[in-house]
Amino acid sequence: MLTDRNFANDKITIEKIIEQIGTNRDYLYKSVKAASGKSLKAYIYGMRMEEAQKLLDDTDKKIEEIAELCGFEIQTTFNRRFKEHFGFTPSDYRNLGKKEKLVVSD
Repeated sequence: MLTDRNFANDKITIEKIIEQIGTNRDYLYKSVKAASGKSLKAYIYGMRMEEAQKLLDDTDKKIEEIAELCGFEIQTTFNRRFKEHFGFTPSDYRNLGKKEKLVVSD
């Protein structure tokens, strides 16, 4: 079954999506655009970034592992995409979150 989590975790391809939902490329692109207002590529990257954010917040997994879990084979690509999306590198984001949690608990 195809879910938002599949978009984030798997090294999903357009062909896999088309096969799983039984449609064609044009219909898939138009459907995603109509539902999300984003291109399919932007939608997939957004899902991957949201999953990465959750993993950084909720786990102690290494950033390299998070990158791989979110479909990025190269950590530097993941770091760059994450910074473009959130304005922080993954390590800065994680450190910022820990500092905020410390302030809240005081």
